[in-house]
Amino acid sequence: MTQPASGDLYQLRPHLLGAAVDGRSVSLAPMRAETAAQLGPQFATFGPWQHYGIGGSPLTAAFLDSTGGNRPFAILAGDDLAGAAIVRDPWLMGPYLVFLGVLPVYQGRKIGDAVLGWFETEARRGNKRNVWLCVTGMNAGAQRFYRAHGFDVAATLPDLVRDGDDEIMMRKRLA
Repeated sequence: MTQPASGDLYQLRPHLLGAAVDGRSVSLAPMRAETAAQLGPQFATFGPWQHYGIGGSPLTAAFLDSTGGNRPFAILAGDDLAGAAIVRDPWLMGPYLVFLGVLPVYQGRKIGDAVLGWFETEARRGNKRNVWLCVTGMNAGAQRFYRAHGFDVAATLPDLVRDGDDEIMMRKRLA
């Protein structure tokens, strides 16, 4: 069986990922402008985005950026908008999860687990050596989540976004 080329992974098309704990299907859909415009302001109100003062407009723009190998997706729980994910591939001997955010009302339902599972499965399908992500040092909950999914700290990047704050580069080795 021929392995997919790097550009064939993480295609901007709908992906059915499984089910959340409440039984709703979890899926990804290519990000649309109106969806990005809904999500940007919502994410700006919590978590690391609020901590860094990243407003809705920059987040909306990030959700629409498909340059440099970025593939932006809306996360759906059934028919409801539950979050966003951005994958960059190719990156450093494996894909990079640029953004994974689940809206607070949908957290705790295993939606993030489904997205990470798909992210890793696609990387394995493409014979990638690693999967990567970066998490804000102040976001202990996200760090626990990623460690529970097999990610290890690869580097600590002090003062990357703002003086006094660390960013944590994490990697899961697949090979």
